[in-house]
Amino acid sequence: MTALTYLLAIRRTLDIRKSVGKMEAVAGNENEMRSLHAKLTALGNRWNGADDQGEFLLENVSNLCQQKKLRLHSFPNPEWASVSGLKVATYKFEVEGEYRNLLELLFGLERLPGSGKVVSAAFAVSGKQYHQEPRLGLTVFWQNIQQR
Repeated sequence: MTALTYLLAIRRTLDIRKSVGKMEAVAGNENEMRSLHAKLTALGNRWNGADDQGEFLLENVSNLCQQKKLRLHSFPNPEWASVSGLKVATYKFEVEGEYRNLLELLFGLERLPGSGKVVSAAFAVSGKQYHQEPRLGLTVFWQNIQQR
């Protein structure tokens, strides 16, 4: 199931990337095209290092968790895939807390500038046994595309 989620997320991300490329080609304004290309190159250079990207994301996720009183359970290394000459980094992390705070975490992640996007989020309830209180968990898949 996880492999299927990764493949669908990668496919969706690449489709978005291709549509952005088509829109840039149609734009026609040469000065604006140069400006957008320079910004894209600067962002690509800034986030091409996996360590920098992972540290940036971990720092922001942990700050948001602290602000929203959430518990960050796991934050593993990225899984890499190569498709159409692009490297796609997929991070999967798990957070636990109240529903409203988990939603605010997702919205906060979406507002992060130029570091990637949330491609999948799944809520799950755990701890339904007699002696445990139910807990709400959130699993987030975060992706970033990098040019080779």
